[in-house]
Amino acid sequence: MAAPESLRTDIQATNRDTGLLGPPPSDLYENAKPWRKPTGVEIPIIDTTHPRAARVGASIATAVTVPWDVTGDGSEGACLAADLSVGPPVDAAIPRGTWVPHPNPDLSLRFLGPTEGRDLVAIALCREISGGLATVETEVWQQQSLVATGISTSLLLSQS
Repeated sequence: MAAPESLRTDIQATNRDTGLLGPPPSDLYENAKPWRKPTGVEIPIIDTTHPRAARVGASIATAVTVPWDVTGDGSEGACLAADLSVGPPVDAAIPRGTWVPHPNPDLSLRFLGPTEGRDLVAIALCREISGGLATVETEVWQQQSLVATGISTSLLLSQS
């Protein structure tokens, strides 16, 4: 439970009629743009995973390169891709010109198959923002194979 007075309850959004789009389109890497960092700010995860993002219909695809050798079933890489994918769709649903901190305190991910390489794409969609909470669905793809699917909740924090 979150304290209601600490959440932004004035922002609403719903995308119930729009499904996730996967597998990723073949031109995703050509159209995806590298994540940017504010000038003078160190963000090691961006330097390490080289995330790139592109719109895919109503969703946002985040392509990442896992920074370690894949071992076992590769689920750690799918977790990384999914975790990096949940912020951009929430940010896109917030009114332009408004900055609202939106940490995601949870991510529930289910694995559908092993990953074998280091390049993954997580396609995510902000399904709803209501009562200061954003719900995001995500799918993690390796080429044409769906390897994980999940849901997360982000908190839209007030600035007070």
